[in-house]
Amino acid sequence: MLKEPMMFTTATLPHARTGTSIVDRIAARLVTMRTRAQLAKLDDHMLRDLGLTEGEALREARRPFWD
Repeated sequence: MLKEPMMFTTATLPHARTGTSIVDRIAARLVTMRTRAQLAKLDDHMLRDLGLTEGEALREARRPFWD
């Protein structure tokens, strides 16, 4: 189980805050999808550098883009 929210969530993006335009929110979701897909492709060495296990990375990568 993850100890902290991962850096790949839209919550860390400046344009993901409330009061932004629909275009900004869609762009944020696209970033989320792209970064989660990249996370799923990292090898064990890279995941260790991030402090993640393969299972943790795959769970994060499989989350829906709106989450």
